[in-house]
Amino acid sequence: MNFLSRFTVIFIVYQRLMAVVAANYGADYLRGMVKVAPIHDALLDQTIAMVAEVGLEQISLRTIAAQAGCTTAVIFQQYQGKAGLISASLERALARDMNAHEALFAQIDGLLASHSTLSDFMAGYVALRARQDVARFWSEMLFKSKQIAEGTPHLVRWHAMRVGFWRRVLAETPDGETLAAMIAGYTAMEEVYAYPLVDDPQYQLLMRETTRALTRAAFDPDVPEDRHTSVSAILDKAPLPSISQETTAFAMREQLLGYAIQAIVEDGIGTVNQRSLAEKASVSSSMITYHFKDMKSFVNEAVWRALVHGIPRELDPSYDAAEMPGSLDEWFAMLDAHIRPRAGDMPAGFYTGFARITGQACLLADTRSSLMPLVQHLRGLEGWGTYRVSRTIDPSDRTLTRDRAAAFGMWIKAEAVLREAGLSDAGVAGIARVAKGIFATTP
Repeated sequence: MNFLSRFTVIFIVYQRLMAVVAANYGADYLRGMVKVAPIHDALLDQTIAMVAEVGLEQISLRTIAAQAGCTTAVIFQQYQGKAGLISASLERALARDMNAHEALFAQIDGLLASHSTLSDFMAGYVALRARQDVARFWSEMLFKSKQIAEGTPHLVRWHAMRVGFWRRVLAETPDGETLAAMIAGYTAMEEVYAYPLVDDPQYQLLMRETTRALTRAAFDPDVPEDRHTSVSAILDKAPLPSISQETTAFAMREQLLGYAIQAIVEDGIGTVNQRSLAEKASVSSSMITYHFKDMKSFVNEAVWRALVHGIPRELDPSYDAAEMPGSLDEWFAMLDAHIRPRAGDMPAGFYTGFARITGQACLLADTRSSLMPLVQHLRGLEGWGTYRVSRTIDPSDRTLTRDRAAAFGMWIKAEAVLREAGLSDAGVAGIARVAKGIFATTP
């Protein structure tokens, strides 16, 4: 058999093989065999971008496929649907974020030799992350970890990567191990505020004030404290009022809010919609607009109610004579209870829900402008409860300044979210170690 005859036989066999593949798996799969890697990468990158843009609950397989240049059939063939696509996207996002951190470390290795350079870099790091879709993707996964149980192993690796990054940055710093974990937690919370607020001048000042407070004691413990009035003290945000008495004049109004609060606490802010709430209450969807100005006003009030739901007495501004802890150690034990995740019949601690809902509100705020005033208020309020308790324990104000209270307040909320996601279990000793590092003051 000459060469031409052999080629003809091979070509006929190839055509028949391709016909069998097309008949069994479809033309899309056949095209995918030729360019599977580019389509695979495009699908995963488009998924990461869409989760970052519209949130985990709102992603559309049709839109992702169209932007990747294929049909939804390819998604089902390669990933068996939405869950498989997100799972594969987690791996892709981890690789991308690891590469981004490696590139960043290569640029700053050996440069952060002082408190001021580290704090400035931390502020720049948060601002940089605020503009990266892969960073926002991970925030979606972290603050909605209850919705994606299969994502826990990826979240564990992602958090370990971030702690490792800061450990390398702080390799020459005393107690760098504790500080690295602290900064990794703090930045996880600060990033969600930065997504909607990064261009806001007040927020930029608050963030830089907080990063300075977080790093000052670690680098320059003998430098006299800067006693100028802090930005957070100047803004003097009033705490959110508690819900001591519910409105009884409009029973349906409270019932609708109750269903919305339950949905927010259990499933997330993004799951609240007019139709499902009306169905739960067995009323017309127009009932919501009857009792509230519009759906936006309704969701805003439900989010606020959910935030203060179950607020402990020592954080409740309506209790002037609250049962405050008598010492820092007693307070640390109290905080440990406030950041515990739900376990069986035992409810989650107050900060667990508060931090999760705050993060979700931040993630939605730049697409739902009605949430922006609440997010701005919450960031200005950070540390208020911590500062109030510290003044009760030590009225001389030697224990804690307002900016350091904000730094600790951010960290403790991040710790609550990390624990709920299964990424941390610092315990009372861990809380005390971080707190005493932040609160350290000089004579």
